[in-house]
Amino acid sequence: MADPIVIDTGAVRVSLSSEVLRPLVEAAVREALAAVPQQAKPAERTEGAERRPLAVSHREAAALIGVSARLLDDLAIPVVRAGRRRLYRVADLEAWLEHQVHGEGRSAQ
Repeated sequence: MADPIVIDTGAVRVSLSSEVLRPLVEAAVREALAAVPQQAKPAERTEGAERRPLAVSHREAAALIGVSARLLDDLAIPVVRAGRRRLYRVADLEAWLEHQVHGEGRSAQ
């Protein structure tokens, strides 16, 4: 038989054998885990699906929409600042392109 496990809180001292303590701990852990909300399972990715970035650099943004970096400065596309870096959300670039398809044309900031 294993040595008893002693729990001393200062006010109470309990001595339990591991055979008694193990089922108590397992039950407490199961109860605690049941109370934790389950995380949603991530959507399964299809084979060959690529992860795309949320934002791209100034130069990458210009290349994505097919304009020069200088012209990109004149377009009304929202910019996210991260320190000194200018980032463009891919969703904003796509929205700008969609806007151009509908004949709205180039607009200055």
